[in-house]
Amino acid sequence: MQFNFLISIQMLGYFQHLKLALHFQSLLFWLGLMRDLMSKPKTLSSGDGSAVNNTDSSSGQVDNEKKKILSFVNDDVCSAILDISFQRMLKKEKVFPGTALTLGSLELWSDDFEGKGDFGQYRSRLLELVKFVSSNKPLTAGVKVSERVIAIIKSLLSSPTPAQDLAVMESMQSALENVVSAVFDGPNEVGGATSEVHVALCRIFEGLLQQLLSLKWTEPPLVEALGNYLIALGPFLKHFPDAVGSVINKLFELLTSLPFVVKDPATSRARHARLQICASFIRMAKAADKSVLPHMKMEINLSRRWLICNCRPSPGGTEQKQWNLLMHMLPEGIADTMAYLQREGCLHRSEHNLLGEAFLVMASAAGIQQQQEVLAWLLEPLSQQWTQLEWQNNYLSDPLGLVCLCSDTSFMWSLFHTVTFFEKALKRSGTRKGSMNLQNNSAESSNFLHPMASHLLWMLPPLLKLLRAIHSIWSPSIHQMLPAEVKAAMTMSDVEWSSLLGGGNPKPLKGALTFTDGSQFETSREAYGEPNESDIRNWLKGVRDSG
Repeated sequence: MQFNFLISIQMLGYFQHLKLALHFQSLLFWLGLMRDLMSKPKTLSSGDGSAVNNTDSSSGQVDNEKKKILSFVNDDVCSAILDISFQRMLKKEKVFPGTALTLGSLELWSDDFEGKGDFGQYRSRLLELVKFVSSNKPLTAGVKVSERVIAIIKSLLSSPTPAQDLAVMESMQSALENVVSAVFDGPNEVGGATSEVHVALCRIFEGLLQQLLSLKWTEPPLVEALGNYLIALGPFLKHFPDAVGSVINKLFELLTSLPFVVKDPATSRARHARLQICASFIRMAKAADKSVLPHMKMEINLSRRWLICNCRPSPGGTEQKQWNLLMHMLPEGIADTMAYLQREGCLHRSEHNLLGEAFLVMASAAGIQQQQEVLAWLLEPLSQQWTQLEWQNNYLSDPLGLVCLCSDTSFMWSLFHTVTFFEKALKRSGTRKGSMNLQNNSAESSNFLHPMASHLLWMLPPLLKLLRAIHSIWSPSIHQMLPAEVKAAMTMSDVEWSSLLGGGNPKPLKGALTFTDGSQFETSREAYGEPNESDIRNWLKGVRDSG
């Protein structure tokens, strides 16, 4: 493999070129080169079946050649590659005229650039290159991505229309996620509390985190972007658990800053942003792993004291109300905060389900006993409504009772959320692979019961009745008596038919179904109305698939 410093400089020049076509060809070169240089040494199988490193002379010669080439890919080269990659994450069509963060004369990807695949493939290649470079030069990558994000934040803070300039920040979220993942959670992660590089990286990302936590954005697009940035730091939180509590507080702060009641369809972005923030708890629980466990039920007195000293608003107004809400939230852990928000009527059912799913992810890292406690806390309130005979007699004893159920909007979606959350609980519960206690003897293992075993007893009988009622409306004798909107809602796509009949791809095509999950019916009591054809179709499909 012939390579020298001059070649690297020449190919770097093409990578930095203003013209997209030249840059793209150089991207393929750098990606192939870094993929080869960063690959692990191959292993050979010894006579006893164990794996051993391939240490023969040819392999050692190749490794030495790789190290020599990597020496040409120095800090300056990696820094330049990252700079250009970060700028080119943005598609031309997303840039508003006169955007605050100028990109100069750089020719960005656009739909007019034909013959090179779509933008998604191009960006995935950029991100792969970013990940390789970050693994090779973690400190350089940490510095560059932090500087870039902070520059974008400062630009948005000085912009009169920050929501319009948000595309630049959104384009950097995936880059940040890949850098953090490569540095803290990748195959070449920098480990060891005493490592100088590790300590320096923690300081860099701690500074970036403080910048993000200090932002007081309340517009839904900005709130959504900020939540995504906080979760992009998930692998860092696993190595820096002291910051987890602050991130949890910030996510709840973002959630309560968004309006709970959304009556105007034009402001539905707030509804979507609330759901995204709640879903962020799931992603954080996965990425931060056991670092989240202490905050399931933990007093956060330092955060409370900081709020009192620095954030107390003037009496009256919405700011005072929000501050009071946060003060009630902070003394307890995540579970108590969820319960408080629900008691105060500040949490939609779909949002509670997402937070509950995050709790199940946390509990799975804590063991079977913790899972059982969490499941009891989450599911027992649902069982009180689910097991009542009144609704089963009213809606499930007669085939046409399902039509009456569809006209009772609030109860219809309540059942939907019960069924879908129970499915999530089944998927999220149990033991992780390799997490069974090796000290358990065979007798104890044979007596092991799944954490959901006791809950199946009350869930299954009404669920089977509900599914039978749903399937019965497809029979010709009942179908002819159904209202027009129910008949129209029963229409299935080819993908759905194929899935039910056991053929083809069971997953629906992307964008084939707009799944509303009933959240639009939870905005206020006055907003409850007759469900339309799309709502009934989504409800039928959701219950049928989850059941």
